Amino acid sequence: MKTKTLWIVGLLSVGLLLTAHSFADTCGDKKDKDNKAAFMTDTQALSSCSTDNNADCDKKKDDTTACDRDKKDPNAAPLFTLTNQDGKEVKLADYKGQIVVMEWFNYDCPFVKAHYQAETFKKLVEKYDRQKVVWFAVNSTHYTTAKANQDFIAQHKLPYDVLLDTDGKTGKAYSAKTTPHVYVIDANGRIVYHGAADNAPMGKTPANQTYVNYVEKAVDELLAEKTVSTPWVKPYGCSVKYPPAPAEK
Repeated sequence: MKTKTLWIVGLLSVGLLLTAHSFADTCGDKKDKDNKAAFMTDTQALSSCSTDNNADCDKKKDDTTACDRDKKDPNAAPLFTLTNQDGKEVKLADYKGQIVVMEWFNYDCPFVKAHYQAETFKKLVEKYDRQKVVWFAVNSTHYTTAKANQDFIAQHKLPYDVLLDTDGKTGKAYSAKTTPHVYVIDANGRIVYHGAADNAPMGKTPANQTYVNYVEKAVDELLAEKTVSTPWVKPYGCSVKYPPAPAEK
């Protein structure tokens, strides 16, 4: 009787073990399936993102996409078309292959007046070969006129144009802050220097410093096929007189 009882208990134990193993297998299969499903979902999501990005990159070239923004050179000079004092169109794109200097200008600003009384820019322009270095003054003063720029050019016998930017779009595209605020663009259309014209606001060099014309230094380095050693110096001067913001109603 005792032997029979032990035999029955043994059979029951085996049955319980088999049931537990079967249950574990079932749960394991379910877990594996869940993991595979999650993996497939992640893969499909990544594939979808990749496809979407490729689609963005395949858009027309004049569309702005995240891919395009990643490819753009942050130092690329914004292209513009402005008119000079005589109403003639001037396009930056026409000067690729030359060094271009852009001087933000306002004939009413005392800091600008000091430079023109000293002929800082005029002398610098005359130093360089005009086939290699092109100079423009840009007037983003909202109240200026082509006639006022013409009169200033005649008064100071300037050998370069003053470009009219009364809506301020070009000035804001360049983030021009002051007059003067000078930009040097290399032959590849990249901004390699911007900031102060020199270290002598109102013609006064600090007592403990030697005079430095930062624009001249940058242009000379470019002409010597060197890297511009000082790419930025905080500009000084009057704030650019952009059009006032519309009054809130």
